[in-house]
Amino acid sequence: MEMTQRLPRIASRLISPGLISSGLIPAGLVSSATNGSVDASIDEKSQALESMIQQTGHRGLDRVRARVKDGWIVLWGQVPSYYLKQLAQEAVRPLAIGLQIRNELRVNQ
Repeated sequence: MEMTQRLPRIASRLISPGLISSGLIPAGLVSSATNGSVDASIDEKSQALESMIQQTGHRGLDRVRARVKDGWIVLWGQVPSYYLKQLAQEAVRPLAIGLQIRNELRVNQ
């Protein structure tokens, strides 16, 4: 499945039901590919985020971990450069609908 086809499905897993019911995220944005379900476990969300990071193709991002917690996407781990730290952050940005990103990656120099 192409990335453009998977993105709405992955993004719908990250949108909390509270954002939809509050009206901040229109219910129509939730992909029909998931039958409107946004009740994904933390592990599924983390896997979706980490998958987006790994799809950049950079080996230096293999130690990056991600989790959704309290309205934040938190990135942690180690990367070899500031470029890869920023790249990891930008890789998850398309999935950060209604969420903030906290980049706690450490750069090994």
